[in-house]
Amino acid sequence: MTVAVLRTAAVVAATATAAAGVAVFWLAVRLPTLLTDDPSGAVATAPFVLGMVILAGTGALVLRERAGSVMGWLLVGTGLAGVMGRLAMALAVVADDRGHALAPGLGWVTNWSWVPAQVLALLLLLRLPDGGLSGARWRVVQAAVLVWGACAVVVTATVPGPLGAEQLAPRTNPLGIAGAAGALDNALGLLFAVQPVLLIAVVVAPLVRWRRTDARGRRQLRVVAGALVTLAVVTPLATAFEAGEVAEGLAWLLVPASVAYAVVRHGLWDLDVRRNLDRLRGVREAERSRLQRDLHDSLGPMLGSIAMRVEAARNLVAAQAPVDEIDRVLASIGADTEGAVVEVRRFIDELGPSALAEADLVTALEELVARYREAGLEVTFARPSRLPAMRPEAEIAVYRVASEALRNVLRHADAGRCRVSLQVDGADVVLDVVDDGLGLRGHPEGVGRRAMAQRVADLGGMFSLSEPAGGGVHVTARLAEVPN
Repeated sequence: MTVAVLRTAAVVAATATAAAGVAVFWLAVRLPTLLTDDPSGAVATAPFVLGMVILAGTGALVLRERAGSVMGWLLVGTGLAGVMGRLAMALAVVADDRGHALAPGLGWVTNWSWVPAQVLALLLLLRLPDGGLSGARWRVVQAAVLVWGACAVVVTATVPGPLGAEQLAPRTNPLGIAGAAGALDNALGLLFAVQPVLLIAVVVAPLVRWRRTDARGRRQLRVVAGALVTLAVVTPLATAFEAGEVAEGLAWLLVPASVAYAVVRHGLWDLDVRRNLDRLRGVREAERSRLQRDLHDSLGPMLGSIAMRVEAARNLVAAQAPVDEIDRVLASIGADTEGAVVEVRRFIDELGPSALAEADLVTALEELVARYREAGLEVTFARPSRLPAMRPEAEIAVYRVASEALRNVLRHADAGRCRVSLQVDGADVVLDVVDDGLGLRGHPEGVGRRAMAQRVADLGGMFSLSEPAGGGVHVTARLAEVPN
């Protein structure tokens, strides 16, 4: 799937989480039995649902920057699954209260719908902060979580007897297996006993990482670690005391709130929100300055020249000059007008919504390459493992050079393959666009090539355009962007 599709899916999931959360609160207000039958559970629901909405929103923010982030998808998935589990409960109570035919089926869903959120939450805690596991021993814990989740779904979906939700009494599990009642009851008790043990185990993982990381990493994880310890302490109390259930709900709000705080305040996952806002303002200002310069230096002189030649043509007509002389002037007017039209089209193309206004440079280039793949060009993209912070105007220059180079390959090169490469070379950021097409074929420098060279030169960089021995064209833009 393309980056744009992944980001859209993340936004849709986060929006669905928020909408489901609103529905849970609305149903709780409209249906008093949701509040009166289990007061502690109802009180715990509010912070839990709010926390899951924050979690999904934070995940969407992460995925906006890095569409393939494991942590981003775990955040979104945990939030969505958590709220959907509570929504299933609310709908089941509504159906039961009104005697609807869907009541048995919705009741059955409530018996196991809480499990996916629990599994995703445990994996999320286990993989904090970078989405990976600390080592081989943590794979055992992850496997235990997955096995526990699979068993929990099977057991809770088939255990006979009353449903787990007190609000749905005296309904029983419509798919319960009466013949295995004893074994399933024992398995259910074991699963509930193992659950807090798994939680404590996965909480240890980020705490261990916190001890081993540098000062910046500790700042990012300090608040999150405190929330995780709180969650690990109160979770075993939830099954023993009503107050413990409320405390657990508050702890599930504290965890996503601390994660969101670490993202915004300390740049967790390198998501510096304030820097991104500054970059967005810089991108807009740089684009405005670029447009003013291009209108002044390019289109303005073209239109001035056309106006002067029109006046010259009128004078020739008035003086009854030879037809071929008038035709020569008119032909030059036509050529300049065609050049002006090309410039106007370029301005229109570049005035479209800037990909850099919505994403970082690497993501914007990935989306650009994806669009050209969809247009039929076989193009690959090589990216650096880490790109240093760049000036907004430098990001724009790199993106526009890549865009113009790919446009030329698609329109004129008749290429079979093309490679786009962004890399860090010492103190420089280097963009290379290489194709295996027909080459320059002696064509004179056009508007697009001049614009690429000018963009890079204005930032003190180096631009080159060559024809490799194997054919095609090699475009290179080199900018000094890495601090010494």
